[in-house]
Amino acid sequence: MKLRNCIISTCLSFFLIGCHYHNNEKRANRVVYSWVKLKNNVNFTATTMCEYKNCLYTGGLYDIAVKRFPSPIAKWDDSSWTYIGNMHDTTFTWVYTMTVYKGELYVGADYGVKGNDDERGGIFKWDGLRWHKIGELVGVNTIMNNKVDTVNKEFEIGHLLVYNDELYLGGQFSGVDRVHSSNIIRWDGTEWKPIVSGSNKTIIALGVYKNQLYVSGFFDTIGGKPIYHIARWDGHEFYPMGKRVSIHAEIYNFCEYEDTLFVSGHFFDSVGGLSVGNIAKWDGYKWSNFSRGTDNSGLDVGPFFVYEHKLIFSGYFDSICGIQANNIALYNDNHWEAMGKLPCCLIWSFAKYHNNIYALDANNDSTELGGVFKLSKQIIPFMDSLENKQEK
Repeated sequence: MKLRNCIISTCLSFFLIGCHYHNNEKRANRVVYSWVKLKNNVNFTATTMCEYKNCLYTGGLYDIAVKRFPSPIAKWDDSSWTYIGNMHDTTFTWVYTMTVYKGELYVGADYGVKGNDDERGGIFKWDGLRWHKIGELVGVNTIMNNKVDTVNKEFEIGHLLVYNDELYLGGQFSGVDRVHSSNIIRWDGTEWKPIVSGSNKTIIALGVYKNQLYVSGFFDTIGGKPIYHIARWDGHEFYPMGKRVSIHAEIYNFCEYEDTLFVSGHFFDSVGGLSVGNIAKWDGYKWSNFSRGTDNSGLDVGPFFVYEHKLIFSGYFDSICGIQANNIALYNDNHWEAMGKLPCCLIWSFAKYHNNIYALDANNDSTELGGVFKLSKQIIPFMDSLENKQEK
């Protein structure tokens, strides 16, 4: 009897151990994310960034009172920052947007001219050695004629984006140089071209999905059609996207992920007859809502970014679906992961550089908070994690 019980006990022990390891194999290793602030961070409030010629470039707001740096544009080479100078007598005051087009860095910026207090808006390109002015924004109240008066503060630079081998600019303006195109225009590398009749109000964001350009803004007419706040452009015409968007919607972000366009913003309560709570999905034909389970569903949702086949989700929230997330999390197939903590609440921009992910925190001036952060990822094997818990 004792021998039989011993055998049964031994077999049961091996069975339980086998089950234990079998279950461990099903469980993924624990991944711990953290954000490391780059040393000697930039001394201006950065708002945009992208990779160009093996460096990470960032641009933002120039504080004239501080004067501790030559311009609000700098590049990071994985070890230190280098400031990029201005063009001749031109001083950049705020760089809003930047992207790479045909091997050169393009920026949209407010700027001043030496000896003149008027603020202007323009598009510039950097070839790695020097700046070249590509176009001057014309304010919305300026009369277009043979002599263009570009000194007009009724303009706003929104977003630069490459689509169909052309560079698109959205914002608030009557045109660029002598080309009239209200609030949206394109550059083919040689000249500016109008986009039908443009929009009647500001365009704030651009995105690409399934070879079509998506635009959002405060407009209720675009391309001569009654379309509210969001539209798609196929290279020839603008089209609506289902039923009307909530009247006060401010849509700031587009991101394609798993064959779906994710759209987010502020006051984005409804679209296509659905209640969406600031974030929705578009499959090319219809809208669907996105039940993310955030605690603060009425606040801003920040930009998205695709990372290792998962979607980085940012905004104002303390938790997602029961997981403490601190304003940033990873999403994949209805599964959420915490993604570390940043000192501020809202991210301006993400960028990939040397296969690493960088985030631009909103309050990123010369204070202790904010700046450019690099994602650090540590993989802890499941058994090590279990042993640590047992020791505790």
